[in-house]
Amino acid sequence: MGKPVARSKTVWFNIVTGIVGACNELAPVLDQLVGLGYGGETVAAVRGGVVLLSILGNTVLRLYTSEPVRLK
Repeated sequence: MGKPVARSKTVWFNIVTGIVGACNELAPVLDQLVGLGYGGETVAAVRGGVVLLSILGNTVLRLYTSEPVRLK
């Protein structure tokens, strides 16, 4: 039968990763507006970290997934 989408840890992990990724894309704009002093190297490092955590997180969650997600 499967579990509802809202109970899927993988779905929630991907939503959070997407939000963090979107915020990271806004970092250079916010830096220009607020002048926090973040450089391009910091943004690049965070981007790399988001990608790495996304890969690792999805892999770990997939290994522990035991039931499918039902859409309805």
